[in-house]
Amino acid sequence: MDIKQLDDSAIEVLTVPELKKYLRLYGEYVTGRKADLIERHVHSIEYHDVSESCSHCIVRCLVIPSIPTSNQKKNPDHRVWVIMSNVTGNVHSADCNC
Repeated sequence: MDIKQLDDSAIEVLTVPELKKYLRLYGEYVTGRKADLIERHVHSIEYHDVSESCSHCIVRCLVIPSIPTSNQKKNPDHRVWVIMSNVTGNVHSADCNC
């Protein structure tokens, strides 16, 4: 098997606004629930690139539950995080506290 070596120039660097746009569009594509994004069900998106030498990044956000209640303490926003490759965009790990 031939393993291709990549240097930093092969990694496409995304700015935070570009990453937010990508995640928004990907969310629309995967779920087909455009209303969730327009109505700000997904919010407080944060991006961390770990380090310059690391080929992965961490993205986390808050998601409003699909069935809201009047008591916010009983049904708080879900915390979602994703570890993904900066090179391929593949998700390596993800979780939600829902």
